[in-house]
Amino acid sequence: MGLLALIAAGSAFAEPPASFPDANSPFYNLCEEDGNCGIKGASDGILFGSFGVGLGTSITFTVTDGIENGFQPWPLLGYVLAEGGNYGLTELVKRTVQRPRPYTWSDNYGYYSEHVRDDGARSFFSGHTSHTAANLFYAATELDLHLPKEKRGWAIGAYAFAATGTVTVGALRVKGGYHYWTDVGTGALVGTAFGVLLPRAIRWRPGKVEVEASIAPDGSIQIRGVW
Repeated sequence: MGLLALIAAGSAFAEPPASFPDANSPFYNLCEEDGNCGIKGASDGILFGSFGVGLGTSITFTVTDGIENGFQPWPLLGYVLAEGGNYGLTELVKRTVQRPRPYTWSDNYGYYSEHVRDDGARSFFSGHTSHTAANLFYAATELDLHLPKEKRGWAIGAYAFAATGTVTVGALRVKGGYHYWTDVGTGALVGTAFGVLLPRAIRWRPGKVEVEASIAPDGSIQIRGVW
């Protein structure tokens, strides 16, 4: 019995192969195993940069609009609603679906850090992609709403930049083993919808609607509307 206990204790403290992350290390899944930490760093960098673009755009237009027309909360409010809504939906779906990430199929999954293993069932859908899309497309939409029609080319360029950033971060997340293409594709659609629709929705105001009905000499009913 003493020998069995000694063997069990030795197994519990045995070190994993040198090429694998230790179970309590801060290493991130395939990043260390496959030597592709640059991919993870690049996807994180684009994500954090997109937050800077989105927030910076909202503050800039809020200030400039305020100088020209008095306090106008729409740019900042649009950003808060777009990013907040995207965050809420992304987290809700992740917690509900609990799709295993691609890296959970690795034979070395048991050696990954506890944080990474706890995060292993949050594949659908990609938060990096949805947040990047929401931030960049929000900024492009605000630019589109503020520029005169003759300068719309700048807005088109901004939309193209947003699409490029979203596709790039999605591809990096797939390449790094964090997501499937369906995860990043869904994240891109959700984030784009929030980024494009929310800034426009909060500015929408129903016009004045007038409906007039009359009876024609031939007895038919005529209805005219103005809005």
